[in-house]
Amino acid sequence: MKTILLMNKKHSLHFLRFIVIFFSLSIAVSVCNVITIRLSGDIGQAAISSNVDDIKYYVLLMSFVMAIALIPGALTAYLKKRCEGKTDYILRNNFVKHFIHLPFLILSRKKSGEMLSLYTNERPNITSLFAKELPDVIGESTMMIICVAFMLAIQPLYTLVFLISYPILFFMQVYISKPIVKYAQAASKKRAEYNAVTVDNLQNTTTVISYGLENYMEQRFSKSYNEYYAATKKRIAVFTILIIFGIVATMIPLVILFAALARAVINGELRVGAFVAYTTIAVSSNSWLSMFSQRITQIRQEIVSIERVNEHMTDPKEEQSDTGKIAAVNNDKPAISFENVVFSYVDETNALDGLSFSVTSGECVGIVGASGCGKSTAVKFMLSLYDTDSGTVKIFDNDIKTHNKPELRRLVSYVPQDSFIFPDTIAENIRCSDNIQSVDDDMKKLREAASKAGILEFIDSQADGFNALLGESGDNISGGQRQRIAFARAFYRDAPIMLLDEATSALDAFTEQVVLNSLIENSRKTTTVIIAHRLSAVKNCDKIIVMEKGKVAEQGSFDELIKKGGLFTSLYEAQRKELQHEGVI
Repeated sequence: MKTILLMNKKHSLHFLRFIVIFFSLSIAVSVCNVITIRLSGDIGQAAISSNVDDIKYYVLLMSFVMAIALIPGALTAYLKKRCEGKTDYILRNNFVKHFIHLPFLILSRKKSGEMLSLYTNERPNITSLFAKELPDVIGESTMMIICVAFMLAIQPLYTLVFLISYPILFFMQVYISKPIVKYAQAASKKRAEYNAVTVDNLQNTTTVISYGLENYMEQRFSKSYNEYYAATKKRIAVFTILIIFGIVATMIPLVILFAALARAVINGELRVGAFVAYTTIAVSSNSWLSMFSQRITQIRQEIVSIERVNEHMTDPKEEQSDTGKIAAVNNDKPAISFENVVFSYVDETNALDGLSFSVTSGECVGIVGASGCGKSTAVKFMLSLYDTDSGTVKIFDNDIKTHNKPELRRLVSYVPQDSFIFPDTIAENIRCSDNIQSVDDDMKKLREAASKAGILEFIDSQADGFNALLGESGDNISGGQRQRIAFARAFYRDAPIMLLDEATSALDAFTEQVVLNSLIENSRKTTTVIIAHRLSAVKNCDKIIVMEKGKVAEQGSFDELIKKGGLFTSLYEAQRKELQHEGVI
């Protein structure tokens, strides 16, 4: 619970202050309500006696008390809504901030559907706990205590006899509700699973439709939802038993009390007005116990939501070093260097196994190799997304383990194979939140970046130009256009390192050559690293590094590697027909 709500001292004090104020207001509301009930009995007694003056007096007094109760009542309602809004804000804000700053390795292992389920289902439950269930428990418990105090003032003996059953009934309800936790946990996990299936379907509609997987996806969803429904039915069954027990259990002492009080009225020990007031107050007090069965069930389920979210909210954030500030870019130092780097994912096989190479500042380097050789893993290190198991990776002589990672990433313009497009204007997608110093300079910079990426002609053909809106994930433009916008984004950033990870695979040969020419021109002031499967993308690089099984197999220029007749030559021969078709050789 501490992890979720009490993220800092300010929030914890805010919530504690709310509890104290709400409790004080609940006392005022409860006292006014009980006085009103007591006065209703006095009005009934005056009516039996036909005492008009007493009726007028008690009615005026009741009206006054009810008017006074409006103030704490209105404040209570306002505070509950205020607390609900504040709690929801804290949870939403901390949830997003936590997952945004998780290390890439942890984040990549999480299912987006499960995270969506936590945000859309478990988070509201936690808000309800702090903004509804807890305030309601406080208000109802306060009302019960005030009611018991008034009952003791009217009939101490009957009240004590009436209260004897409370501890037994209370602990019985707690015992019966225990299985709720187990069933709520099962239901929550099953709900996350069917949400994940739903997200898979929505995110991969092209694959689903093109492979005719509609029935398969429907079966997956039905299976996961039926499992969720089965778990929910068990929870509902326990909840129903608890409600029935609560109603029956609270009726028994109430019936006995009513019979005893009726006898007291017959014997002249209790006036009719006191009987009416006492029984009404007793019903109000007793309703707390019957409502408690529902409250405890709901609270138990909401605590499960806290535990579910805490499973993910306790993941460590990406460590940031205050002492490892990035030094000014020194072109005399290698732009990128790997020194005997070893790294593995969850299994024991090393994705990188003693990888060592360096990229000189201003150099254009290609990295190639068969699938699974470790190229993409090496890219993750250049982006400071992973930490090595052993060995060192440096960006301009700054160790990625000891230096501020966000600052290191500012040194790299990255273009992946599948670039994300935001549902915003073309300009904002290219800027990618970079600050605008001058509107005129910005437009010049935008056009230069678009021109280098070979997308300027397309942008100028749009009615709104750079202000044209792109759909979600760029669905209203082609794959090649999305990729060229991603290149424009990298050119616009103008970082000292340009990193391309299979970035030209979605481009036609002509556009690829336009972009590569821009990169070569740009490499006079920028270090460029091209991860590629198509060897045409690295033919003109200053140096080509060939990887195999997580290490460098060979390196050199295109011509040197071809003459060597090693692994690169084998890759080259395998792609010869493709290269001839594209006019590269």
